[in-house]
Amino acid sequence: MKMEEILYGILTGDEKLKGMLGKFQETAAVFWGQPPADTDADWEGEPYPRIVYSVNDKVNLERGSVGTLIVNIYSNETGQSLIEMETAVLECLKDLFLQPNAEAAYCYRWRKTKNIPVLNTGEGDRAKMVRSRMLFDIFEFSSQETFEPDPIAALQSFQKERVSGILLGDRNNTLSYKTEAGIPAFYFRLDQMETDRETNTVIWLNADAVVHVFAPTQEERVKWCAYIAKSLSLLGEMEMSDGSPMRLTKIKVTNGADYLTLGQIVVSVQFGILKYRQKGITVREIQAEVSI
Repeated sequence: MKMEEILYGILTGDEKLKGMLGKFQETAAVFWGQPPADTDADWEGEPYPRIVYSVNDKVNLERGSVGTLIVNIYSNETGQSLIEMETAVLECLKDLFLQPNAEAAYCYRWRKTKNIPVLNTGEGDRAKMVRSRMLFDIFEFSSQETFEPDPIAALQSFQKERVSGILLGDRNNTLSYKTEAGIPAFYFRLDQMETDRETNTVIWLNADAVVHVFAPTQEERVKWCAYIAKSLSLLGEMEMSDGSPMRLTKIKVTNGADYLTLGQIVVSVQFGILKYRQKGITVREIQAEVSI
């Protein structure tokens, strides 16, 4: 399922918005791209208020976003208050995560709202149309798993086994998720990796993994960050997918860090890669002689 299809279901299914918007084909007036004409016979009553949304895929490196969600709210001066509808849209999209495929999860952060006072759309009430243009930055949380031994895969296994919550960027998940009390979400990514030393058989690597912790309030985020940090500190070492050990050398928590762009926990680890693996023996020919 595509992102715009999941968004459509969420916006049209929101109870507050359903009570504010016009109706088209017995559904809340929410449209991706071009809306139907005002004179379309499938409108139930007035064709306003309505929501028209789209996505701009332009990456903003400074903001760390992979695109912009544009939500246009159209109403007339005699209709539903724009401020009330803006608030409903903000509540609907706040801390919402969508994972339309196995590759990545996405979430939205409000950037700004611009009100355009008059649109000359017709006569009477339609000549007094107003539009609110809401912009949301889109942030991507892609799968970070690589080749084994993989430090991110090891940390994800730790979370699945020991910490209840949603794992973002997990290839096994296709979901829509909104943060709620008691059910946090986590995202693990690799920040940097470098060679430490080399022996005859092993190359030792140092890596920094970053943990993003998502919860509805700052108080809950702080608690979950502390729980993750203490649990990892007590563990000290974990087993990677190939059976080799991964040492946890340092854990740093910055509760004030932006949980969307930076992440609050940095886990420094050290692990090894074998330079040589035992070569298997191929049996090409067997000769047997049996005496009775």
